[in-house]
Amino acid sequence: MLILIAGCNLVLLKKSTAKAEHPVQIADFTTFRNPDLLVWVLIAAGFSLLLPESIITNPALNIVLVVSLFYLFQGMAVVTALVSKSSVSSIVRIILYALLIIQPYLLAIVAGIGLFDIWVDFRTPKTQENL
Repeated sequence: MLILIAGCNLVLLKKSTAKAEHPVQIADFTTFRNPDLLVWVLIAAGFSLLLPESIITNPALNIVLVVSLFYLFQGMAVVTALVSKSSVSSIVRIILYALLIIQPYLLAIVAGIGLFDIWVDFRTPKTQENL
């Protein structure tokens, strides 16, 4: 919930200072990308969850949750980029983002999209190559 409030504050800050003498420079969210090496932290923490020692599995679970949140942000950037490229009405966008907030399974899918964006790169347009 705090992350949602922080995101709304960033949007309001960007819109309110757009016409100011010194506007706040906030990068476009659709270009957000995690470092590629972060996936190894997720993999190592995931395998650490398989160990029987709770002194290792408890911090590993915390690391998995935090890194999954980072990939959720990247997945939200992918979804935002795909929605902004297509001609989707604002009502459909509001419904989509409301479902993303309400549905936990949809959040897990979006985090998976953010994770697989490392290899698939959903945001670049696919071009046909003649063979």
